Amino acid sequence: MDMNKEDLLKILAEDDLGIFDAKPKNSINTNIDSKLVDSFEEIINFYETNHRLPEKSKDPLERRLSISLDSILKDPKKREALNDYDKYKWFTEIKEESLNATLSNDQIQIFDEDDLDIFNLKHVPHKTLVRPEYVAKRKACKDFDKYRNLFIDCHRELKAGLRTLEKFSSEQSGIKAECFYVLRGVLLYVVEIGQREKSNDKFNARLKCIFENGTESDMLLRSLATELYKHNGRRVSSRLDIQNTFNEDLEKATGYIYVLRSLSTDDRIKSYRHLHKIGFTNNPVDRRINYADKDPTFLSSKISLAASYKCFNLKPNALENLVHTFLTKARLDIEILDDNGAIYRPREWFSVPFEIINQTVNLILNGQITYYDYDHVNEAIVLRNSSSDDFF
Repeated sequence: MDMNKEDLLKILAEDDLGIFDAKPKNSINTNIDSKLVDSFEEIINFYETNHRLPEKSKDPLERRLSISLDSILKDPKKREALNDYDKYKWFTEIKEESLNATLSNDQIQIFDEDDLDIFNLKHVPHKTLVRPEYVAKRKACKDFDKYRNLFIDCHRELKAGLRTLEKFSSEQSGIKAECFYVLRGVLLYVVEIGQREKSNDKFNARLKCIFENGTESDMLLRSLATELYKHNGRRVSSRLDIQNTFNEDLEKATGYIYVLRSLSTDDRIKSYRHLHKIGFTNNPVDRRINYADKDPTFLSSKISLAASYKCFNLKPNALENLVHTFLTKARLDIEILDDNGAIYRPREWFSVPFEIINQTVNLILNGQITYYDYDHVNEAIVLRNSSSDDFF
């Protein structure tokens, strides 16, 4: 259909709906950060949905929008970039030095000057740090002679195996009086624990601690526990008390310690003088040593029984460990092959005269072992050199 100028003018004149009215283009900055625009439009959508500004609430979405709005209103460049999107005229006549006058309906006081102070933690629970009125320091222990032998005996008992070092854990029952601990390589003894007092829902108390270097401290119980845990400290176990109680009518048998002689024809094994195996068993010894010639534990050879000790009211393996510890320098160092070709290194065989083994067992049972050492060169038990006990 042909349309002349007059027909076109007539159509435009009859445009009651204004379809052909020219609309001005929005002068939106096309270089603006799209993420910033999206964030601002999210804020507007929240405002239109909830009829309020987003607050710093526990809801993560609302809190994020609140932080974004705060950032926009504080930054003149962001406000200028978003000016064409400010449909509610929040940025009109805003002044940098007076942000609190920006919004007439600032329900959450987002521009409160106190909130703008980074050192004012308004929404963080305030906890007053209570500093102790007194801080413990180490000082020379004037009566150290009272405790010197305790440290000497503790070192002896550790060496003999009557005590062990255990990892200190904060979950343990805690610090105890009359117990030893190792802090940063120094042995300490807790003499007593003072009156317990409750602070911050936890109990604490002053201690009397003596250190092996001749100093003392009245540090707090929780401070010592913290230091031990922090520096990988150790707790010294209680002394293992083994008594010679061989009254078969009254006591309960718990097992056997046995001593065996090797009858091996292997030249390497035969070269060792006085070779003995020191072991324990909960069963009769003859049952334990059956088929010894097929067991690498017995050097895969025939053996003979030198002695057995029936134990009462004690763990045979504890006694065995003590004997092994005392005679450790005489331990057999050899590798043998089992029937499957696997390498086996025996740990219960010692090149030591039987008389020494028997004497060692008796010294352990009567509690005197801590005062002696084994001289493996001369094959003799000797009094421990007192100079080796000078730990201070």
